[in-house]
Amino acid sequence: MKRFIKPLGILLCLLFGGVWFIQQFQNQVEATTNESWTPKGLGDKLEKTGSDRTPGDIWAKLAEKNISFVNGVLINYPKKRINVMIEGRQQYIDENEKDIKKIARGVIRKTKYKDYSIHVNKSFTTTLETTEQYNELNIEEIKRSLKAKGYDEVQRVLKETEVDFVNINILTSLSNNDLTSINRGKEIEKEIRKGLAKEIETLKTNNVLIEIHVYNIKNEKVI
Repeated sequence: MKRFIKPLGILLCLLFGGVWFIQQFQNQVEATTNESWTPKGLGDKLEKTGSDRTPGDIWAKLAEKNISFVNGVLINYPKKRINVMIEGRQQYIDENEKDIKKIARGVIRKTKYKDYSIHVNKSFTTTLETTEQYNELNIEEIKRSLKAKGYDEVQRVLKETEVDFVNINILTSLSNNDLTSINRGKEIEKEIRKGLAKEIETLKTNNVLIEIHVYNIKNEKVI
């Protein structure tokens, strides 16, 4: 009998652990890139799988309005916010953020999410194709240098590259986009430009555009 009780106890622990995991996972719904999913009809496909169709509906409407580079639509239930993730240059996000928010707001206007806030965030890419170019910009050295100078809020330094374009993204633990955070972000950018002055000048001579952006803990641009 004792030999039977022990395996049963393990089984019950696994069962209840699985239920807890599912409940935690349901705190956030995400529509992400998948070869079998396209923006058109994505909401219907999500609904058929028992998921919330709203992320797919937002994504489909953005595609209909010619908004490119959408990499995901996240619904955060505890914080009552919707995050539209854009995989592209920060300039593209800045130019289209108002339209993206307006389109998403139109989709949720008559849904249970009508009071949720809408945010447009950059989706960061770290594939080999985006990091192997322009190796003279040593991102690990950048991070070590910033930490040594007391910029403890710096969490990650990412480099994204295209032909004749380099984007250095500084992900930090800054919590807001207030004046204090903005000034701190400017300090970080200044330090990077100072430390990479020679490399940046060489790249500029070769007509390479270089951008440096600092992001807070919610992946929102600080500067």
